[in-house]
Amino acid sequence: MKRSILILLLCLLSPLSVVLAASDPNDTTGSADPDLFSRMPGFHIQEFESQEFGRHEFPTGPGTVEKVEGRKTVVSYYANEGITLPSGLQITRNYVGAAQSVGGAEVYAFEDGGYEYSTIRVTSADKDVWVLVYGANNGMYNVEMVERQ
Repeated sequence: MKRSILILLLCLLSPLSVVLAASDPNDTTGSADPDLFSRMPGFHIQEFESQEFGRHEFPTGPGTVEKVEGRKTVVSYYANEGITLPSGLQITRNYVGAAQSVGGAEVYAFEDGGYEYSTIRVTSADKDVWVLVYGANNGMYNVEMVERQ
């Protein structure tokens, strides 16, 4: 009974959380933040792609990847004018922290050519979500997410 009530509450509150999610007047029309995360403060969505079924290869170690297929979302964020730009490490650590707060974990992190990369996995009883976050000190970063199906 308690589980049924919890599920009902989550269903009722989910539309509210979408309305309350961070947005910016500069966001690309029709875009949205990925379900699990809110963006870094002072950023807007420059590019957005959503596919009901897509595939991505997530780095899991030096020379190794996990091929994940499912609902795919790719978002490119750009800094608004006048903000203090966060470092690539600050961006990836922010997303790792958010994932850890819901039971997720960082699978692999690395730096390449001034960009910080972090592969994150969040699992629950009914979901397996993989995320790649990468950014540098240049006022933009990307989030690539696949919910395995």
